[in-house]
Amino acid sequence: IADSLDMHKGYTFISARIVKMSTNKGYNYIILDKGAKDGAHRQDGIVTANGIVGMIDAVTENYSVGRTLLNRSMAVSARLGSNGIVGPLRWDGKHSDAALLSNVPLQIEYTQGDTIYSSGYSLLYPPEIPLGTAQGHEVVDGVINEIRVKLFIDFAALKYVIIAHPNGRKEIEELEGRGGVR
Repeated sequence: IADSLDMHKGYTFISARIVKMSTNKGYNYIILDKGAKDGAHRQDGIVTANGIVGMIDAVTENYSVGRTLLNRSMAVSARLGSNGIVGPLRWDGKHSDAALLSNVPLQIEYTQGDTIYSSGYSLLYPPEIPLGTAQGHEVVDGVINEIRVKLFIDFAALKYVIIAHPNGRKEIEELEGRGGVR
C-alpha cells in the first residue's frame, strides 16, 4: 500500500495491521498494532491507497487507537474533482460506504461519478488521495449543496492500513503560533 503513496514526499508512512475496529456504532474506532516505538504519533492520519480511514487519537508504546471516518465526530477536508471546491466530508451516519460533502455552493457544477479527493489542506492527510465518487445531491437551507459520496474503502474488508505522519508538522505549527494563526 505504501508504494502507491510514495509520491507524497512530505510524509513518513508506516504500515500497520488492524487489531480491532468497530463499524456498527455512531462513534466507530480503530486499534492498530503500531505505537510510539514504531513512529506513530497522536494526530497522524490513517489511510489506504483507496481513501482515508481515520486519525490517531492516542498512542502507547506498541499500539494506536483512533477514530475512523465512520465516526460522527470525524470530518475530512475534501475536494470535488481534482481542481474543484473544497468542503468537509463526513460519514452519512447510516452506511459504511457513504459520506456527505458539505458546503458546496449551488453554482458549482459537477457530474455524477466525479471523483472526490483529499484536499491536502490539513496536516493529517496527503493531498489527492481518491476518496469516492459523487452520487447525487440535496439542497440544504436553499443556499448550498450536500453531495452524497460513495466511498472507495470497504471498511468491513480492511485488514491493513498506512499511518501517515507529516514530517513538517512541528515546524508548521511553530510557524502558525508565531504568526498569530489559530
